[in-house]
Amino acid sequence: MNRRELLKLMAATGITAGLPLGHAAAASCSGGPKYFISFAVKGGWDVTQFCDPKGNHLTVNQDSPINKFDANQVRGAMGKPGFGYRADTPFSWAPIGLTKDVHEGYDTEELFEKFFIDMANEHGMTVINGVDAETNGHVGGTRGTFSGTLLNGYPNIGALYAAITNPDVPLPFLTFGGYDGTASLVPLARVGDPTFFEQITDHNVSNLSEAENLKLQALSRKQNARAAEEAIGFQRRLALSRFVKSKSGEFSVKSILERAPKYSTDNPLKQNMDTQLPLGSAGGYLNADPDILQAELMATAFCAGLTVSGNLFMKGADSHGNNDINQLQVMTKVARIQERFWQTAKQMDDTYGTDITKSTTMIMGSEFGRTPWYNNGQGKDHWPTTSVILSGYGIEGTKLIGESSDTHKPIKVKPDSLALDPNESSADSVRINNSMIHVALRKQILCINDHLYSRQYNIQGNYPELPLFT
Repeated sequence: MNRRELLKLMAATGITAGLPLGHAAAASCSGGPKYFISFAVKGGWDVTQFCDPKGNHLTVNQDSPINKFDANQVRGAMGKPGFGYRADTPFSWAPIGLTKDVHEGYDTEELFEKFFIDMANEHGMTVINGVDAETNGHVGGTRGTFSGTLLNGYPNIGALYAAITNPDVPLPFLTFGGYDGTASLVPLARVGDPTFFEQITDHNVSNLSEAENLKLQALSRKQNARAAEEAIGFQRRLALSRFVKSKSGEFSVKSILERAPKYSTDNPLKQNMDTQLPLGSAGGYLNADPDILQAELMATAFCAGLTVSGNLFMKGADSHGNNDINQLQVMTKVARIQERFWQTAKQMDDTYGTDITKSTTMIMGSEFGRTPWYNNGQGKDHWPTTSVILSGYGIEGTKLIGESSDTHKPIKVKPDSLALDPNESSADSVRINNSMIHVALRKQILCINDHLYSRQYNIQGNYPELPLFT
């Protein structure tokens, strides 16, 4: 079957996943990051304990305060220099130290200060508060935050970006958890433990079953693509093609690992990882904090040319009990994960001459927020008002967009200027939602809005393009 016949057959059967970039419409703008990360905080984070603090000045739902700390102690833009905390930032954040024992075993309040000031200034940060998640459900909310729509079947924005920009690297979309739907545009590589990088030196990770992988391994050793296609079936043609590439030639995993200085041995996971990677753990690679380790592995995969996009993942935010302790423990770990990614990226850049630090965009969020009141177990339940944070490539300086009310409900904004419009009945203003964020992200940063795949997975609805990142 020649190339023309193959394309006709794929079109007739609805198979479009994995077509090279040349077979789809080019983006309308040039540029975009080399690497993209979505960072999922699973469970529904309480942004009033992080980037959208309220304090206890207002009570709702039978005198339950939104937060238990004094509103005058809020740090950052609303903070007061007399308390000894920096306020040179548009952002505000919750005071860790005023919640008893919450930072024991984690980091001090300096971590949030570094996150919202130092990291924000160095890598750029846009915080969007008052986002309407439009759901209280975990599954739909996670899909909405990281695909831009509550509809089923849409790919994670990172998977979409990998499929458009560089689908032929060995592991286009690397995920540690969260919403990682790919719509079959690219193979999905889930990382369960550090031995993952050892496994990929033996066979390509894909959506194939173990039996299919074994058969492909045997057949690909003979480079007998036709026999493999007949054995596995036509629908596996694309996966087979990538598998064979991963085993031989210029773009094979083995070839890439050999060209990367830090993978200079035949058995990369058995070398002394402390001297090869900046993992920052006295116990070594396999004993590192698994949550922190994923950030280091992601930067390493970028540096080695293994992947261009992926998910970072932090669980534990579904705090129906003991909300304050649980949330701030999660948030301190979230800040540490992001900090470690940028630290590792810089060390990779300095050591191997890559440009990960200046070429990565990261979006961070959760499926929804938490209620503005406490339940009987001192927890908080599901609430559709949330926040989204972006940093890295395409994010210039520090910028705060949107706001939630004193009772933690979204405040409308004017679409052209993003100015707040507290008039809930105003027809000329909108509530910012995830669809609007993704419409802007696709066009203003990623430059993929005109691509065939983006049109195929168009974000439905009459959403205005907000100037979020211009």
